[in-house]
Amino acid sequence: KEFDKKIGELTGTLGKFVEGLVKPKLLEMFRQKGIDVTDILHNVEIHDAKGQKEAQIDLLLINSTYSIAVEVKTTLNVEGVDEHIKRLDTLQKNPKRYIKGTILLGAVAGMIIQEDADKYAYKKGFYVLKQKGEIVEIANDKKFKPREWIIR
Repeated sequence: KEFDKKIGELTGTLGKFVEGLVKPKLLEMFRQKGIDVTDILHNVEIHDAKGQKEAQIDLLLINSTYSIAVEVKTTLNVEGVDEHIKRLDTLQKNPKRYIKGTILLGAVAGMIIQEDADKYAYKKGFYVLKQKGEIVEIANDKKFKPREWIIR
């Protein structure tokens, strides 16, 4: 149990480190893609009608037209992409008041990318943020069309 606790603490610390690498450039990266987001919210919790926590979004970027839910992983795999799809479905069903009327997009970031998870995420309509040298960039090409969740 003690070992599992220490591993959990280490994973949490690494996750915060990866978020710290991704967060500073997010607004600029999406502006370069034509999405002029203005605000970043951190660790946004999604609750059901009874107030029970259903999910958490690592980083949520917002403007009056778009909201972008970013999942940041130390190691991104296919399962993590599928979990993020469920997270966005949950957010669509139980939207936060400040994203109502927006088009929700998804993005995933990973320091380590396993099992072609980046290609899988691309096919599922997510922006893919990858490390390139000392920087993080959006790896999607110009042909990419993001999946949209309409938030009412």
